[in-house]
Amino acid sequence: LVKAVKRERPENIEEIVPEQSEVGEHQSNGAIERAIQTHNGQLKTMKIGLEQRYGGTIEKEHNIWPWVVMYAAMLYNICHVQEDGRTAWEKKKGRKFKKLVPEIGECIFYLKPESVKEKEEAMWSKGVCAGIREESTEICVMTPEGTNKARSYAGLPEDQRWSRKFLEIVKG
Repeated sequence: LVKAVKRERPENIEEIVPEQSEVGEHQSNGAIERAIQTHNGQLKTMKIGLEQRYGGTIEKEHNIWPWVVMYAAMLYNICHVQEDGRTAWEKKKGRKFKKLVPEIGECIFYLKPESVKEKEEAMWSKGVCAGIREESTEICVMTPEGTNKARSYAGLPEDQRWSRKFLEIVKG
């Protein structure tokens, strides 16, 4: 899994150094083991939901899976209320996360950023939601040409939100 994330998003990972815990010191790993357990549970839920939406298994090599891993962590940070009544997002940013976001893997229309707009092209384009950028809260969008980021998006009609054919041609 780490290799897949590094392959798809190498700019976000400088170096991963595995650590070995001391023999017999399971309690020293308690918090991290619980965090891994929570993240794995979130991943499993998102995988089941995504495959159910698309009506079958999505190949493990599909380029959406590294995005699902990152999005699972992001959702936990913006949604899980801790003992002090605040989320990790609130602690870091000083405010609640209020943006309405599409479901991971959902087909959407997104407003093309200025850098990819061309006068003869439409301003809106179709893509697949791949998550949220923590730095800016922009939506990450997979398209047949590659990945874009967008500030604005619009949902498609229900019968077009989960197009298996479109999911198979997007890159990211």
